[in-house]
Amino acid sequence: MKSLLFICALACTLTAGAQSPDKTAGVKTLVESQNYTFQAQTALPMRGPARQLTTEFEMQVTKNKVVSALPYFGRAYVAPMNPAQGGMDFTSKQFDYTVTPGKKGGWEVVIKPKDLKNDVKQLYLSISQDGYASLHVISQNEDAISYNGVILSSK
Repeated sequence: MKSLLFICALACTLTAGAQSPDKTAGVKTLVESQNYTFQAQTALPMRGPARQLTTEFEMQVTKNKVVSALPYFGRAYVAPMNPAQGGMDFTSKQFDYTVTPGKKGGWEVVIKPKDLKNDVKQLYLSISQDGYASLHVISQNEDAISYNGVILSSK
């Protein structure tokens, strides 16, 4: 009886860990079509503890623009002219978008905005086949920050 329970538990574990080919194909389609939303769940500032995000913070990526509404925790070296424009709130309409295959089957996306002078220099998005993602933002005027989250189809 114990061996039967062990075999059932093992089969359930292996089935739950297996990836759905449909989900992998769906994430691949989103990344290649350049039409998706990165929804942040955790912020990982360079200084200080990780922060779980309770509100929906996201970055939308389309062929025509990248719109970010992500919080920022860290040191800023230059204050914005408009205090309401703090954080990682920006819209870029001119950017380079590069996708390369990841080491374990996912994708590495590099976005380099060209129209954000003295602000965000590069966005590194590492996406798994399951749709989990990690975003690393390098800015000229602020400490770097990372976010963990998921990739969703755009709204």
